[in-house]
Amino acid sequence: MKKLLSIGMFISVAALALTLYSEKSRVDCSGGEFDLQLKKVYPKIVTPSFGAQDNNYVIFEFSDPQYENARLRIFSVEGRNVSEIDSSQRIARSGTLDWYLKWDCRDSGGSTVNPGIYVYQFEGRNKIFTGTIVVAR
Repeated sequence: MKKLLSIGMFISVAALALTLYSEKSRVDCSGGEFDLQLKKVYPKIVTPSFGAQDNNYVIFEFSDPQYENARLRIFSVEGRNVSEIDSSQRIARSGTLDWYLKWDCRDSGGSTVNPGIYVYQFEGRNKIFTGTIVVAR
């Protein structure tokens, strides 16, 4: 004879936590899985040129279960804000729950940036991810 298992659930919106419990076990899904995560940045070395080639863009792949207002900023090593891309320009990653943003190696005026090292800052609510990208010719 099969017995139904009674499962209870507690959701805390303030803590972004989900807790499932039964008489014998408990699963706590708080934190990480529900937070903004920068999963992958590629390529780290980019060689922008004319045409629609893959190496004209840097892809920032991220997971965003809360659909936060994420923002990507690109800075020169001198600290000058070169470009800014907000989450309204996000693109859904096919077959997943992930998203991505593309930087076309252009400054805010539309000109291709000079070769050099650039710093990216990807941020959402209470999370900031940073790293570097090399633009070569």
